Amino acid sequence: MKDKQYKIAGKVYTIGPVTNRKVRELMGLLKDIDVDDKSSFTSIIEKISKESLPEIMSVILADPQAKEIDWDAELFDMTDEVIESFFDKSPRLKRRLTQLSGILTSIMMPEIKSPGNTPTS
Repeated sequence: MKDKQYKIAGKVYTIGPVTNRKVRELMGLLKDIDVDDKSSFTSIIEKISKESLPEIMSVILADPQAKEIDWDAELFDMTDEVIESFFDKSPRLKRRLTQLSGILTSIMMPEIKSPGNTPTS
């Protein structure tokens, strides 16, 4: 099966294999995101998008020049598809990050379940 190509900011990218180096770099980027027990899910997503997205995408696309792309100007669907394609190449990594997400959710749940806080739809 041929890897899908993505045209982003006038350049064509192909997501290569998920190597240990890429995993290590991604984990390093994710650990640098300041999260504490007062962080909301929205604030975490905002921090990833604002602070780390260019670096995360440069790791996923295996191209340091991807840091220079104005990711705010790129379509969310394209960015999401690239990230999803990367994690589809390594179901194990996807599972590990899902476990980490569960841990983060459990840290944030007291905020959601505290008395007087009712979920909104």
